[in-house]
Amino acid sequence: MREKRFRRRAARVFATIFALIVVAMVGTIVAFPVAAAIACPTCYGLEPLSSNVFVERTLAPEARAHVIDAVTEARKRVRDSTGSLKAILALSSVPARLAAAHRWRSHPR
Repeated sequence: MREKRFRRRAARVFATIFALIVVAMVGTIVAFPVAAAIACPTCYGLEPLSSNVFVERTLAPEARAHVIDAVTEARKRVRDSTGSLKAILALSSVPARLAAAHRWRSHPR
């Protein structure tokens, strides 16, 4: 009898933990789509351009060439100064609030 109760409680605890993990994952995807895009770029309509570089499918060919040049230069600079770079996410359309936030962070205080 005790063993059955223990198993039921353990099953409930594991089911609750699993449900909380699923809710946390869905909440992260909804609240922070950029984080989800980094975890699965192809799930968000991005396609690989080169090694660990993903771009929007609608990006023009000349813009793709520019991204490749910029990534090559960026990798060289990072390698020269700090080490290696794992991935670069290049988007052609960035929401205004993110661009504004970037400008705010980059201003010296």
